[in-house]
Amino acid sequence: RWFHNNMTMAMQLVFIGGAQRSGTTLLQTLLANALNSPLLPEAHTLCDILIAYKRAKEHWRKTQFFYPTEDSLLNFFQTFALRHVEDISSGTGLQSILVLKDPNFVQVLGELSAIFPGCIRIVCIRDPRDITASFLQIGKRESNPDHPSRYGRRDIHFIAKKVLSSYAPLLESSQPENVVLVRYEQLATTSRAALQRLAHDTGLKLSYDRIDEPIWLPPDARHGPAWVSELEG
Repeated sequence: RWFHNNMTMAMQLVFIGGAQRSGTTLLQTLLANALNSPLLPEAHTLCDILIAYKRAKEHWRKTQFFYPTEDSLLNFFQTFALRHVEDISSGTGLQSILVLKDPNFVQVLGELSAIFPGCIRIVCIRDPRDITASFLQIGKRESNPDHPSRYGRRDIHFIAKKVLSSYAPLLESSQPENVVLVRYEQLATTSRAALQRLAHDTGLKLSYDRIDEPIWLPPDARHGPAWVSELEG
């Protein structure tokens, strides 16, 4: 609890989610450079914690035998998640702001707000047709053509379901409030204007000194080579 109270006062947390191939890596890169925040790989461990919390709530009939109230369940997962963020902070020497991204954060926007009150939640939006085309390019670049993945086999139904699962919650009437949307098309073509709009919507104080030559995450900290776009940089 002490860490939670002090962290919320001293550190701003920014979470980026969206469909895969929707610009989450690009946005994290630009924001981390503009905020002088460490550039880190996808926050899969934290995302798994949040998904587990969401699943526990959805199966409350069983969960209540282990945690009798929703507050006690939240307290468990909040302690778990905050310890992980504390480890990230200690390992990076971070003091003021942390920008984390995982496309699957889009599935746990409500859980993010509950566990990290005051955090900034951003969702990247991209035309599903372009997302599909990007996945098909990944299929072409895969290293094992003899055993292609669903992308290599041009499984459009599979890709469409992935896109739908990411964006459907945003179209529902119960979508979380105060989620900032960023369009990939604007971010990729007019980066400065897109970041200025984002700064206005979030209150983040951004520096644009490195916007033309940002530092990128090394490829070995990312997905396989086929996932790195030829547009990068």
